[in-house]
Parts: sequence; structure tokens; C-alpha cells
Amino acid sequence: MSGGLLALGCLGAAGDLSESVIKRAFGVKDSGSLLPGHGGLLDRIDSLLLTAPVKESRRIAMTGEQNKLWGIAKLNVPRSDLPAITHVDYSARLQTVNRADNSPYHELISEFRKLTGCGVIVNTSFNVRGEPIVCRPQEAYTCFMRTHMDYLVLGSYLLEKKAQGEFKEDKEWMKEFALD
Repeated sequence: MSGGLLALGCLGAAGDLSESVIKRAFGVKDSGSLLPGHGGLLDRIDSLLLTAPVKESRRIAMTGEQNKLWGIAKLNVPRSDLPAITHVDYSARLQTVNRADNSPYHELISEFRKLTGCGVIVNTSFNVRGEPIVCRPQEAYTCFMRTHMDYLVLGSYLLEKKAQGEFKEDKEWMKEFALD
């Protein structure tokens, strides 16, 4: 893979693009069975991946009524002020980002922290459920246009969905891949 594609992975939805090519060839979404709850062992580059408890000050205790819930209803109760990364046991899978290893991604997180006061960005696979992770800029653009994303970063370019022309599908894309 070229450096340009690696930049797409780092700024878009950080992933090991060589694994994505393999996943696409075999029509599978992830290798999560190797490490449950994670997109695959090869999906993290230039970083440290660990599971750690969420700080007590960020946690949201469940009410008595919430504790009576079951299944998905209970799973969907926010456990912290960072619900997208907090597991039911108040842990989170964290990826550290070192400026020396990944300066553009570090800068993105730093700027986000300046704007919001929160130095955490959700880093997930860039795909629609059931489809392989995007591998090329055209796939990234197609996924962007099919979803509810507002912006897409491709290298040094920022695309706003409102500024894009109408996106026309030439096939029934939702039937192309089976849901996982």
C-alpha cells in the first residue's frame, strides 16, 4: 500500500489497509474473533492498545430502573460522558497516539481537544455494517455519501456532504454484502 493510502487510514478511520484488502477479498468485515470486541489485531498501527477503567469522574451510575433493564435496552444505557467508548463494565479500549509516530492524527486530536475540552476521538473501522473496511479514496467517498456522515477527510482535503452533488447509486448496494 502507498503512503497516501496509509494517510487515508490514519485520518479517516485508522486501520491496517493490507488487512482490509484481505478482508475485502474474502468478503468478511473483521477478524474480531482473534480479539473479541476489536476490529482485528492488525487494525492498529504505530500505537499502544490497552483496556483500562474509565475515570470515576466520567462515569454515570445506573439508576435502579436502568438496572432492571435487560438485553439491548440495558446495553444502550450510557455508562459515562463518553458513551461511544465506555463498555458495560466501565472499561474502555484505548489507543494512545504519539506525536512522533503519527503527527497528523495527534494534531487532529489536539485541535479537537482545544475546541471541545475533550481529548478523545472515536477511532473505528470505516465501513457500513457488513461491508469490508474502505481501502481506496473512491470507496471512502462512496461510504461517506451513503451514510449520515457530515464530513470526510481524504489526506489534506475536507469534504462537506452539503457541498457534494447528488449521489446516484447504480446498484442495490445494501444487498451486496450480508450483515455480520
